[in-house]
Amino acid sequence: MKVDKFRFGVGKGDVAHSSLWVVSQHKNDVYLGVHGQTGHAKVSFHASGWVRFALADRYVPKLATPGDAAPDRALSKWKRPPTPERGAAHVFTLVFPTDYLTGRQPLAEGQKGKPVFWWEPAPAGQAIEVGFFFSNEKPETLEAKLAKLGMPFGYSELPNGEYLSLICRIAPFTAALPEQFANARARPLSDDLDDLNPAESIDNLSALILNDPSKDGVPIIIQASGLSVNRS
Repeated sequence: MKVDKFRFGVGKGDVAHSSLWVVSQHKNDVYLGVHGQTGHAKVSFHASGWVRFALADRYVPKLATPGDAAPDRALSKWKRPPTPERGAAHVFTLVFPTDYLTGRQPLAEGQKGKPVFWWEPAPAGQAIEVGFFFSNEKPETLEAKLAKLGMPFGYSELPNGEYLSLICRIAPFTAALPEQFANARARPLSDDLDDLNPAESIDNLSALILNDPSKDGVPIIIQASGLSVNRS
């Protein structure tokens, strides 16, 4: 199915669910982010082949370190694989682990011409993965190839003739998030965290955990919700 703007998430009824994510395009560039939050942080796939996970200018001061006069608002940037003529290049994966979803109501509903894809959460200990693929091959023949990896649920055609296809699948989730948080270089964006006093805490936070594409290959973002921060 051809889609001009993807809107998707993980959830069902009053079951715990993820944020609503959106994928849009401007000319030959593609943008990914949480609905209503793309003005704060987003992933951008540029026609040049460069991909950036960047914050808005207002957060740049939070990125500064001693001696760093002009920090880059891109937390991470990398070069995606060239788009092939046949087959597709896997350029990105979003991961929604069921054990780190939260219950929020109501689920956003689609409007005419603006469908929203909601998938049921995976079983406990597993995750829904959404893969992003770029290709020059026509969707009529490419979809059967992607179906071997997961469930294709739409594609967008870019002005330069490339196609962006998204697929969904259930996969085991074995990442030890507590260990990742302990070793992570966290970037808190909420002003409430800056004002947190000793012995105070904030609950029901959400975090985006990005791997290191230069070491791990395909870049991955894990959305983990229902988190708490305690100021010691």
